[in-house]
Amino acid sequence: MSDLELDIDRIISKVKEEGHKVIALQFPEGLRRRSLEISKTIGSNTGAQVILLMDPCFGACDMPQDARSLGATLLVHLGHAQMPGVGSDVETLYIEARSSIEPVEVIEKVLPSLIPPIALVTTVQHVDALDKVMEFLAIEGMEVVIPDGGPRAPYPGMVLGCDISSALIVKDRASSFLFLGSGLFHPRAIALGTGKPTFAADPYTGEILDLTSELEPFLRKRHALIAKSMDANTFGILIGRKPGQKRLGLAKELADQVRTKGKTAYLMAVDHLSPDLILGMEVDVYVSTLCPRLAIDDSSYYSKPLLTPFELKVVLGVADYNEYELDYITQL
Repeated sequence: MSDLELDIDRIISKVKEEGHKVIALQFPEGLRRRSLEISKTIGSNTGAQVILLMDPCFGACDMPQDARSLGATLLVHLGHAQMPGVGSDVETLYIEARSSIEPVEVIEKVLPSLIPPIALVTTVQHVDALDKVMEFLAIEGMEVVIPDGGPRAPYPGMVLGCDISSALIVKDRASSFLFLGSGLFHPRAIALGTGKPTFAADPYTGEILDLTSELEPFLRKRHALIAKSMDANTFGILIGRKPGQKRLGLAKELADQVRTKGKTAYLMAVDHLSPDLILGMEVDVYVSTLCPRLAIDDSSYYSKPLLTPFELKVVLGVADYNEYELDYITQL
């Protein structure tokens, strides 16, 4: 997205001031096309050797632990905010991507649907716009609350794919939720987690989504995966090796629950999960304790059911499907 602003001057200043000779740059997929330009700019302005880390990066949960082995004394992570408790093996500078797009136009479209008091949430790209949106809604006579951030989200009103705590802590104070940003995952999690009318306003496309109408088909698909897993006897419990996704305790707990039911469970550690990686394994069902988005967004790519921890508990008869919960990571 060309509107995303990155403070490259801050990187150059730090490299010069601290005398770093080798630095590593880590980009998320959405910023990868700018990596060569940014690398060249930093190198030409500092004289430092710049190494681009080319493995996929999905967030600040996905920090490299081997930058030092490349000779780097500084890692620059671009795009995301720092995640408390998750770091690299060298000093790390976080350069957040912030959007400069005007948000009010899309907010005008959603006005008739909003029910005050409104809880306003977004991702890191749009946190700077929240005060402006709040002011606009206040002029329209609507009461608005911007909640505090969650354990993994350092800014007020910020949500992550793995942490919607900021929405959950104000669900009793809000009559509806407004998510400013792109994609379905965040607003869907908010709608399911809070039980309140939730609307998503995409400032890039101008599209407005009412998540109430989206929940039924989503839950129907998840129920189909659960139903398909009911007769399974062999389960692969996937453990994330990325530092911000490693829930070993949860994985062991789930494996014990499977075995208690007289079924077989295998613990499987993986850094980057893909369909090819588990193709041909004699496992009936996989359960992801990695990033919560994987089982939800990518399950259609797998030939075997890919379940969330809650969905496994439904299969095992220790949770009620009618009280469906999405997976979150707030602690490791």
